[in-house]
Amino acid sequence: MAKQYYRKSNPPTKSGTSEWIKMDGQEFYHFIKSKEGAGRCFIDFGDFVIESTKEQHKAWKKEQNRSYYLNKQAEKYITLSLYSDLLGEDVNTDNFITDKSQSTEDMIMDKILLEQIHSAICRLTSEERWVLEKSILQAKKKTLRQLSLESGIPVMTLCDRRKSAIEKIKKFINL
Repeated sequence: MAKQYYRKSNPPTKSGTSEWIKMDGQEFYHFIKSKEGAGRCFIDFGDFVIESTKEQHKAWKKEQNRSYYLNKQAEKYITLSLYSDLLGEDVNTDNFITDKSQSTEDMIMDKILLEQIHSAICRLTSEERWVLEKSILQAKKKTLRQLSLESGIPVMTLCDRRKSAIEKIKKFINL
């Protein structure tokens, strides 16, 4: 069966109601390309297309988009019972639901490590701490050459201080 197209008559009939005009595909195409059809909205129900108000079309389009989104999301996941016969006897179901976020133990270890690094940095000399902060720790890092030009300290001295600071931190936290 061919798709059917319906539009409202323009202007409405004398009784105040709109009369529906049936069209075939070619007529519909020419109508929507014409001045008379410009700006009109239509809803496609599969077997037939009917004219609608802008509000009706907006609500229909919103529902279509939501349905499309939900279907796309459903494609990504498969719901499978843990008691399903499809799994077989040698399948470990613990691997199906995994938490990819950091474990509590890892978070605690990271916090301890950060505290150790902070303590180690506090034990550095002021020169070592200054070089480390400017060249590594600050968001806007500077090269040793830039620091040398600013401070008048030779690049190799700054390099030695930074290397010494890093070695002291590693030694303090047992790396």
